[in-house]
Amino acid sequence: MVYSDLDYESEHEARRDGEETQTDLEDAEEQKAAITWCAPSFEEFAHRFWIENRLRHAVAASRLPPLEPRLQDYLNHYAPPGAPM
Repeated sequence: MVYSDLDYESEHEARRDGEETQTDLEDAEEQKAAITWCAPSFEEFAHRFWIENRLRHAVAASRLPPLEPRLQDYLNHYAPPGAPM
């Protein structure tokens, strides 16, 4: 699963209509630099999205302790070294 902040649809339509674009769609290096890897599969991406939404809702509702074990495991995995768990 990859992500890019470029709006390829708008860029393509602008090129088609003869307008100047913000990016060079022919420049492979520019396009490669604009794409970020975010998960090895859609399932993993969806799982992370779901977990992070659950955490966001917990923080917004001020219900952090106690978290479900899988939410706490996720936080522990991304905690900086030496952080209290």
